[in-house]
Amino acid sequence: MTAIVIPVKPPLQGKQRLRPVFSGKQRAALVLAMLQDVLETATVTARQEDHCVWVVTADPMVQAVATKWGAGIIHEQSVNGYNAAVSTGLAALGSRYPRGINVAVIPGDIPCVTVADLTALAAQTTAETGTVRLAPSHDKRGTNGLFLSSATLLKPAFGPDSFNRYRQIVSHREIKLEIIESPTLSLDIDYPSSLMAFAEQGARSHTGVFLDNLPAGADLADFYASTDANEFRSHAAQ
Repeated sequence: MTAIVIPVKPPLQGKQRLRPVFSGKQRAALVLAMLQDVLETATVTARQEDHCVWVVTADPMVQAVATKWGAGIIHEQSVNGYNAAVSTGLAALGSRYPRGINVAVIPGDIPCVTVADLTALAAQTTAETGTVRLAPSHDKRGTNGLFLSSATLLKPAFGPDSFNRYRQIVSHREIKLEIIESPTLSLDIDYPSSLMAFAEQGARSHTGVFLDNLPAGADLADFYASTDANEFRSHAAQ
């Protein structure tokens, strides 16, 4: 069995890079819409592959959404960043499954993620040698998916350039490394340009419904033409 772990900060604190284009309530709604897309895909994958889904959060709204989709809740006592949330999740799973469990960590802002993506990332392994799978973000610097064959295999090291950092950590240990390349798993929604890339896919999803119901005048083309979007336009094209 693999535990699919989704750490989520309070929605009102999320997506600060989208402040130029969304209000606080709109950003919170976007966070919850994307989370529903990720949870829907994760729960389908879990049913098909006999996995389980856990959400790490301190927020009641996130807990309610997770419960709606049948995910387990790992309560975070305080909000101290993504790595701290992942550490909380790994510790809780290590205690709950003392005989060991595979873990796949994904963010809650990858609404295009597919069952095929998660099936590949979370595929169970019983090999005696430790196994790490990495799914890079679109710029090949961040990490959108991390698989550990044991909850105690590695300490979380997410953040800027984490994809290369994880590869370096693994290279110094007797651990098997696998890379999962997927355009749908790599698309995280952090900037107007990535939101535009999502909209161009025309995906029918909770996030798509959110975008369709934006107030009149909220035009993604305007978002993409903003200074913030232009700064990351070349990034998204890579």
